[in-house]
Amino acid sequence: METIYLYDLNRTIKTAAADLDKARKALVPVRKELKTWRPGRPEHEAALALKAGLDKQIAGFKKQITAAERLKKNPEVLRRHEIRKAVERLAKGGMGLEKADSVLCFVNNAVGGEIKAETGNTKNWNWYAKSCKFPKIEHDVAITVDPDWDKAVYARDLEFLGGMLTLAARPAHRGRHRKALDLAAKYGIELLDAVWMRKGRGFQVSAESGFIAVKHTSLGLIPTTAYHSESAMAAVEGAHRKFQNIDHLPLEIRDVPADAVATWADAEGVGACRPGVTNWCDLVGIDHTAASVPLIDVVRGYYLKPVPEAKAIILRVLKSCPRKAA
Repeated sequence: METIYLYDLNRTIKTAAADLDKARKALVPVRKELKTWRPGRPEHEAALALKAGLDKQIAGFKKQITAAERLKKNPEVLRRHEIRKAVERLAKGGMGLEKADSVLCFVNNAVGGEIKAETGNTKNWNWYAKSCKFPKIEHDVAITVDPDWDKAVYARDLEFLGGMLTLAARPAHRGRHRKALDLAAKYGIELLDAVWMRKGRGFQVSAESGFIAVKHTSLGLIPTTAYHSESAMAAVEGAHRKFQNIDHLPLEIRDVPADAVATWADAEGVGACRPGVTNWCDLVGIDHTAASVPLIDVVRGYYLKPVPEAKAIILRVLKSCPRKAA
């Protein structure tokens, strides 16, 4: 279906409602005219014609509002709206675009359409005082994703890999990349044919296509390493090399106890500052106002946003837990 955005529907409803109100107000004096003049007189006929026109306008505005309200309840419209909100939120929070003048996501009408990310830079001469000789440079970021982004990327926790926002991801084609897929299977790596957004200087963004090789841990779909490359084989080899050399937590040989929790005392015990911990918790979706949180949530957060303080907290808690085989 053609992409229909909720903000367009809301704008349509708001505009039609305002026009409907004006038409109804204009109808009041016309009705008085009809009561004043006898049928057959020119004034009466003119009022009748004006009333017919206003009635037609009112019916049209009501039809616009009803159609827009119906579309707002359409599951596909709602799903695409959630995709837009998720991509915009991730781009702002995860890619440092909070201060851009606008960050907008657009959804293709069909899977396989053009996926892109670009920044429009415009000069606004009206922003500063007239005495200023320089314009304000406005940065507007536009991101386009496939209509299945929520299922192919977001639902599989692939939205952020290697610090970059994934715009599209599908399993690599077996026929064209057999050797790379065989090597990936040997190392326990998932190979994706993907498009991702790379951030340049300032608010500049661009889309790059190629392959992402993802190494998963025993915790499930939580990537410990992700390697982006134009070549499928290079991506797999890079992910394996990166995983072999990374200073990762020893979670492949032990389980995280289900009853293990992390507290603010643990954060203070490793010397982590409260503002830094709070900021990290917000980034990975942990409630920092709680007295304690499950350690497994902290571990998942570490793999999403690895910071030394989080690793120190995890190791501190693990020291008090008995070791057991994976």
